[in-house]
Amino acid sequence: MRKSLNLNRLSALLLGLSLSGAACTEPFDIDLEDADLGRLVVEGSITDERKQHQVRLSETGSYFLNAPTPRVSGASLSITDGVDVFALEELEPGLYQTIDSVAGVPGRAYTLRIETAEGERFEATDWLHPVAPIDSVLYLYLGADLPNPVNPFATEPEYYFYLFTQEPGGSADFYMWDLYKDQVLDSDTLREKTIIDDTFVQGRYVNDFSPYSLTDKDFEGDTLWVGLAQSSVTKEFYDFYISYMLETTWNGGLFAGPPANVQTNVSNNGRGFFSAHAIHRQEVMVVRGQNPHLEKFPFWSDLLAR
Repeated sequence: MRKSLNLNRLSALLLGLSLSGAACTEPFDIDLEDADLGRLVVEGSITDERKQHQVRLSETGSYFLNAPTPRVSGASLSITDGVDVFALEELEPGLYQTIDSVAGVPGRAYTLRIETAEGERFEATDWLHPVAPIDSVLYLYLGADLPNPVNPFATEPEYYFYLFTQEPGGSADFYMWDLYKDQVLDSDTLREKTIIDDTFVQGRYVNDFSPYSLTDKDFEGDTLWVGLAQSSVTKEFYDFYISYMLETTWNGGLFAGPPANVQTNVSNNGRGFFSAHAIHRQEVMVVRGQNPHLEKFPFWSDLLAR
């Protein structure tokens, strides 16, 4: 899977290595403070889809820890919107799930409450904003024998997935997209998700945005069902995402600024984020090497015909 929306900054690692190879070396010790060890880390969400929603609890670990971080077991968890309370049960160490299948209601704020086995209490709250529906998802196939202005350096065929949706306007909105292949989530880490604000599309009909692209390597046969899930996110979650990416994928290496704490909505010096989302989904069947929707993209149709 490859994103077509690529915001990664170029790394300066090779330059740094070349400089270090030419310089004198002297051994030194790195003294890293462990003040943040053992902090609770929350990863979970609730959506407006009726299902069992999950929350993961772990602890921060040492910078040099070459193993999964410790899981937090034996905690008591619940999610509430001030009207209903949904209890969670532990499925395995650190993984909790609502006992019943439940659905969040757009327009309400949802609070995750946690009490650890040691009696420490934490809370995290996020608003569940409504989301605009996706009218359709279409794809554009750019074969190896066709010009590819999107990615001039492409060496293999690529499939770009475009969503068609009306951005409501009237307020600053934030969106997240997930990619599914044959109904299986492909963007299963935060780094692989596409999250943006509506600065450049506010209030208009969107028909020229491709959050993901695939190649022939993603096919096991001649067809593939590709789905996009469009989710609402709050500004707080968007800020959390940006701060997380700046400290990880978008980090500038040797020339980056000083590290900063990733933003969080977890109280009591907790880490991570508990989020709430409304979701709308659409999917399209992709046929290897075919361009059935080309007429829907007049610009590309004229360009490829030249």
